[in-house]
Amino acid sequence: MLFFELFIVLALIIFLSAVLKIHPVPVLLGAGLLWGILIKMGVAESLTVLADGFGAMMGKVGLIILAGTVIGVFMEERGALALLADRIVRVTGEKRIPTALSAIGYLSSIAIFCDSAFVILQGLASNLCRRGRVPLAVGIGALGLGLLSTHCLVPPAPGPVATATVLGADVGLTILLGLFVAFVTATAARLCAQKFCGSIRTAEELSRDERQRAEQPEEELSPVPFGTMRAALPILVPLLMIITGSIILFNLSETWKTAHPSWTRFLELIHMPTAALTIGACLAIFGLGKARLAELSVGGLLGKAITRATNILVITSAGGAFGRVLQQSELFNGMADFSGLGPWAICLPIAVAAVMKTAQGSSVVAALTTAGIVAPMLDPLGLGSPLYRALSVSAIGCGSMLVCHVNDSYFWVVSQFCGFEIRQGLRVLSVCSLVAGVTGSIFVVILSFIFRLF
Repeated sequence: MLFFELFIVLALIIFLSAVLKIHPVPVLLGAGLLWGILIKMGVAESLTVLADGFGAMMGKVGLIILAGTVIGVFMEERGALALLADRIVRVTGEKRIPTALSAIGYLSSIAIFCDSAFVILQGLASNLCRRGRVPLAVGIGALGLGLLSTHCLVPPAPGPVATATVLGADVGLTILLGLFVAFVTATAARLCAQKFCGSIRTAEELSRDERQRAEQPEEELSPVPFGTMRAALPILVPLLMIITGSIILFNLSETWKTAHPSWTRFLELIHMPTAALTIGACLAIFGLGKARLAELSVGGLLGKAITRATNILVITSAGGAFGRVLQQSELFNGMADFSGLGPWAICLPIAVAAVMKTAQGSSVVAALTTAGIVAPMLDPLGLGSPLYRALSVSAIGCGSMLVCHVNDSYFWVVSQFCGFEIRQGLRVLSVCSLVAGVTGSIFVVILSFIFRLF
C-alpha cells in the first residue's frame, strides 16, 4: 500500500511542477507534509522533519553552492570560461565535446561528491557546449552522469567505500570492478544524451538561436590578460585539493593519523569541499585580472552570484526536506526475506538499491541501507567469495543510480544551475540515469555469470 501511495505523491509532484508550472519549493514541501500524514507521522512531526531536512541540506551544500556560483560568475564575466572552452574545442573538435565532458566527469567524481564536482565544472561545461554548438542538455547529460557513475561505483567515493566496508569486500577489487562498470554506465549515459536530448533547449539557448537567426552572431573571443593555465586555476585547484586529500587520507593507516595529528588535520582541511571551493572563489575574484571594488558590491558580480545561488539553494534544500520525510517510512522492512535466487542472486542488491534510490533520493543512503539488508545474505546466496563481494558493491552502485528525479538534491543542483525546466530535467537526468543504471546492471549480471565459470 505504501508503494502505491508513494507513486501517487511522486506523480503529484511531477504534475504540479512540470505540467502546472508551480514553483518547486511549495510543491516539494507540500508533498513532504502529505507523505508524513499518509504514514501517520502527524502534522507537527512532519513539519519538524521537513525543517530538519531543509536545514541539514542547506548546511551540507550551502557554502559549496555559493562558492561554486562565485567561481562560475567571475570566470564567465572575465572571459576565463570562454578561453578554456575555446582551447578544449581546438583539441577535441566540436564532435567530441560530449565525450570530453563524460571523461571529465568520470575522472573528477572518483574522490569528490558529484554535487560539488558539478558545481565546479558546470560553468566550463556550459561554455564548452556553446563554443562547440552542442545542445546544453547533451553536454550536461554526459558530464552529470559521468560524475554520478564514479560517485556511485568507485572508491574512495563515500558510498562505495562504506558499502565495501559493510559487505567485507576487498577495496582493491572493488576499485578495479567499479572502474570498469562506471565506464560502461558513463558511456551509456553519454550515448543516451546524444541520442535523445539533442532537441532540448533552455530559454537561454532559444534566445541565442533567435539572435543567430537575426544574423547577430555572438562576439568573437575577446583578449584576456591571462593564459590558459591561469584561467583554469579556480577549477583545477579545488579539484586537486579535494582529490589529493581524499586519496592520501584513504591510504593512511589509523596509526599514522594518530601519530601525526597536525598533518591529519591539514589533510582533512584541504579535503573539505567548502575550504577548497572557497580558495577557488578567491582565485576567481583576485587571480583573473584586476579585482575592482565595484564588483564586490550588491549590484556587482558578487551580488549577482549570491542572488543566483539563493534560488538554487532554496530549491535544493526543499528537495532535501522531502527526501528526509521519505526516509522516515517503513517501505523497506522485510526485504531481507528474499533468498534462493540461484544464479540471478546478484539481481537482489541491484533491485533493493534501485527501490531505495527511487523512493528516497540519496544514492549514498540507498547504498548503505541496501548493504545492511543484503550483507547477512551473501553467503547463502553464493555471493560470499571476495570476487562476488566486490561485484555486489558494483551491483548496489548500479542500483543506487536508478533513478535520479525530483527527490534527489543532485537533480535540483543540475537543473537549477543549467536553467532546465522540470520536464527537461526529467528527460536529461532521469532518462539518462535510467539508461546508465540498467546498462550497468546488465553488465554486472553478465560478469556474475562469467565469474561462475571460473
